[in-house]
This record gives sequence, C-alpha cells and structure tokens, in this order.
Amino acid sequence: MIGAIFFFLRSKDPQGLAAGAPPVVIVTVLDSATFSKWYIDDIKENRIVYAKRHGEITSKSTFPFDSHYNMIRLLTFPGYETFFPEASSYELNGAPKSWAKVPAMRHALTLWPYSTYFWHLDQTALIMNPDLTIDSIMAPKRMEKLMIKDQPIVPPDSVIKTFTHLHGDQIDFALTQDAAGLAPGSFILRRGDWAIFFLDTWFDPLYRSYNFQKADTHALVRASYRSSEKSS
Repeated sequence: MIGAIFFFLRSKDPQGLAAGAPPVVIVTVLDSATFSKWYIDDIKENRIVYAKRHGEITSKSTFPFDSHYNMIRLLTFPGYETFFPEASSYELNGAPKSWAKVPAMRHALTLWPYSTYFWHLDQTALIMNPDLTIDSIMAPKRMEKLMIKDQPIVPPDSVIKTFTHLHGDQIDFALTQDAAGLAPGSFILRRGDWAIFFLDTWFDPLYRSYNFQKADTHALVRASYRSSEKSS
C-alpha cells in the first residue's frame, strides 16, 4: 500500500517570508562520483525547470488610499529555489552516502532561514507534474484528504503508528509509505523548531553507527518516534 504518512509539531516561530526569501527550496543531493555528468545535468535541469515554472510572480493589489479612490500597487513574490549539494560535502563517518540527505536538509534550513518548505527529492527521481505546487500539496484541506491516521509506520503491525487527531494545518513533515515501510526518497519539511529537532535526531551518531539493514531509512522510524514524543 502506498499512502501519505505525517508527523508534526506546530512551530512557534513566525512562518511569514522575509523579503526575497523563496517559499520553497528543492534539495537534491548529488553523487557525481557514481552517476555520469549527463545524468546529473538532466536531474538538475528537471528541478530548475520546475522551480522556474513557479518563479517570481508579480501581482496587482488594490487597497484603500483615502475615502475617494483606491491605489494599485504591485506585489512581488519570490519563486522556488534549488539546492544541489554533493554527498561528499558532508562528513558521514563511514555511514552510507544515503545519509547525506539529512545534513543537506539541515544545511538548506541554515542557508534559507526564512523559507517555509524544504522538499528533499532523491537524485533518482523526476518531477513528472510540473504544474503541482508545494503549497497545493501541503494545503490543509488536501492534507486532510491524503493523510493516513492510526497507520503502522512499518507495515503490517508496527506498534508505532501515525496520530489519529491531526488536522491539515498541523503538518510539518510529509512523506509516503510503500509496502516495505517509509519511503524517504521524497519528503517535505516545514521550517520550524520541530524540523530542526527532527533532523538532528535523525542524524544522531548512534543511529549512523548501527548496522541497520536500510541505513537511514530504518533510522528514520526511530527518529520519527522520538520526535513524535516531543510533539505530544
């Protein structure tokens, strides 16, 4: 079964964008030592084309100037940003390269401290529907239709399950699940204190030293459990 799994903590810091801050940052960790240059270039182009499609938008806004007439002003909204760090840029202390996604996301949160969403997309994935925006995916009403509640994180009968009481506006972390468990090849984080805590928990040196069969993916289950305790 494939479905959406969500963990959350309502962030206490303001979610408003600073002037010039992109609302969404797309993070793809590259492994140029393993993949060819033409493949890497195609992957980067896929993200860049999508980001440009949702690039800077200028719209008109009417607001009262005095009792006699209205003034028209232009509002400019920054577009999406892309981030392509190399897996070799992060010290993993012998852990598999797949772990690089975690410090890369933490790095992105530092580089863009006023952006709202951070979307990790693995280098083996392609954006197939360029019209779909992150805001529309994370919209509360859409979330409430997609989220799976009281679902075992590791099917079929894990004792760790998704929350039953969440509302769509409380989602800070969204990813999918396949028949084997969590599928972190693509996930979205909303900026906030919880996102930082979650990434730091996931990248715990103790987890990286474990000989998990699926490395960071299996560590994600434990990090999710610890982080959900913080949010409860």
